[in-house]
Amino acid sequence: MNIMSFGMVKNLIYGVEEVEIVSLDSYVQQHNIMPTVLKIDVEGYETEVLKGAKNILKSAPKLEIEIHTEVLSRQNTSVQEILKLIDVSRYQCWIQWDEFEAPIEFDPKQEIPKRVHLFAIPRS
Repeated sequence: MNIMSFGMVKNLIYGVEEVEIVSLDSYVQQHNIMPTVLKIDVEGYETEVLKGAKNILKSAPKLEIEIHTEVLSRQNTSVQEILKLIDVSRYQCWIQWDEFEAPIEFDPKQEIPKRVHLFAIPRS
């Protein structure tokens, strides 16, 4: 009996393609640029993207990050790690709890139990 998993079926339908992964810091160094805004929507890999953007984050770019809290534990990370990587103390932050509502000021001590959008601009 030959049993196929959903992943195997998906690979048969859509195919598999290997792609090179490059950190944001490497990319900006190769192209001699420095972004002033980062928009991150990577379905649970937010921490990995931020780890690869440490030099960019030192320049305190404006941020828009979709945080997929339901996936973070599977990636062995957390919202707290994301907030630590961006150093929220350097930013004024807003959170959008629901895509149909306007963002409100964010208190970093506040728990984030569901998917949200976090907006941040550097403090002056």
